[in-house]
Amino acid sequence: MNYLNLQSMPIIHSVLLIFFISVVSAVCSGKQKSYFKKKLLGNGKIEQNVLDKNKLSTEIIIQRFETSKQILIMNSCPDKDSKEKKMRNKVNEIFYGQSDVDPSNQDEFYRLLNVLHENFLGWLSESFPLLNEKEIQICCLLKAGFDTSNICLILKYVPITIRAKKTAIRKKLGITDGGDIIDFLSKFMEKQELEKKQMEEKKKNHFLISFFGVKIKNE
Repeated sequence: MNYLNLQSMPIIHSVLLIFFISVVSAVCSGKQKSYFKKKLLGNGKIEQNVLDKNKLSTEIIIQRFETSKQILIMNSCPDKDSKEKKMRNKVNEIFYGQSDVDPSNQDEFYRLLNVLHENFLGWLSESFPLLNEKEIQICCLLKAGFDTSNICLILKYVPITIRAKKTAIRKKLGITDGGDIIDFLSKFMEKQELEKKQMEEKKKNHFLISFFGVKIKNE
């Protein structure tokens, strides 16, 4: 979906626009699926891809996550005037249920990040214990798609500090200078999942051989 040119309008207006579009999209999506459900049930046909509630839930979570990213940036920006502060408080009240939100409180953002990316925060902390809190935070912001300028805004750092911290992260992860941190982490996670699956297959085969003398050939 194209959200117009958000770069050309104030951040609060951008957030309000995205929030409105997200709500409308969710409502329209729900109505459309309800219509198709009645139509298909009337014809005695039910197609899984149309009635897939899990897919619908994922779409809503993605919309909320994208909105949380915009609100995170909004709350990190200083208010220019009382009108802008009032608008920001209204957005926070709708999204978080309270108007006065601490910019350093990013619980909703990390919760949604974990839901969409298989407990990325917990996995990262466990897999790479040498990373400190700020380095883990930077990795999460990179995973969410934030660029250096937004990360500087959120963490209150200057660009040279972020670059230095990225260099420290690469060193701890064993990545060459200039290497893509998120690309490395994604491949590392995939490798772990593959090794886990292979280990489970070995355990299954060992159990079958031990008790039944049967071995299942891995595909």
